[in-house]
Amino acid sequence: MGFGEVDDDFLLHEMGRYLTKLQEQFMPMGLHVFGRDWELESITTMLASMSEGDNIKAGDEDKVREALQRSPQAEMTALLGALNGGFVAPGAGNDPIRNPESLPTGRNFHALDGSLLPTQQGADIGHQLAAKARDENPLTLLQNKAAEKEAVILWASDAVRDEGAMIAFGMDMLV
Repeated sequence: MGFGEVDDDFLLHEMGRYLTKLQEQFMPMGLHVFGRDWELESITTMLASMSEGDNIKAGDEDKVREALQRSPQAEMTALLGALNGGFVAPGAGNDPIRNPESLPTGRNFHALDGSLLPTQQGADIGHQLAAKARDENPLTLLQNKAAEKEAVILWASDAVRDEGAMIAFGMDMLV
């Protein structure tokens, strides 16, 4: 049976079932409701998920539990403060399961931490890319001289994805 032979209604039904399965698997408690305190079951589930990823250091479970419990009030306080033209303190962003440092939530989050990028792997890849760019540069190949000007475009979202490889590339190209 080919894709064109599948009934549209059946395909829509199966897609809905698949999306529901994904939701149940990855969001078993549903989405957090702004301004509503976490229930004990939700906190326990979050802590279990965070522990699976080896993201909670030994002995930090109580600290993380407390930060989770403070988050709804911190979010509300930050929103009301911002709406009144107040300062919202910065803090690490991302999913708390991947980055417990993002707790408590309710801060003006950022995804990049300059002290963490590039990672060692990102630096290695960036240096390899820079060496390849120098070796394959048309000016170097055809005229046996280095280019006087180069340009690198950096995007924060890419830096998160490539672990700072392009940052390392740009820094290497400066040498």
